[in-house]
Amino acid sequence: MIKINTFPVGGRPYNKSLSLSIPDIIGIYNLEFDLATLPVADKYVELAKYSFACTGYHDGDFMNVKVNDIIIEDTWFTREMPESSGIGNGTAVYQIPTNSKIKIEFNNNSGKGKVLWFKVNLLYNI
Repeated sequence: MIKINTFPVGGRPYNKSLSLSIPDIIGIYNLEFDLATLPVADKYVELAKYSFACTGYHDGDFMNVKVNDIIIEDTWFTREMPESSGIGNGTAVYQIPTNSKIKIEFNNNSGKGKVLWFKVNLLYNI
């Protein structure tokens, strides 16, 4: 279950970026942050923010962002500038289950090759 906390409880920040090379082929390409493999494994975790940048911006290309199998960003279209999504009003965070997987499904409907960079900003307790 994902819960929105109006104010963060996690006291330690952890930020992680990953990149994905997307070929010149129409399809869905996946990127995943497996929290069980990161320093936040087995800890209380809050998702404070996430952002992306992409080398190619084409009409019809979009991504979905999920925590486990719950969609938290649906049909997020690429744009000309890097973009971020704060949770709630900027002070709220998503409390997510321990060892969750944050999944990005990039829909390359244009069939143009590109590189996607995706960053998550987490807060956790020791």
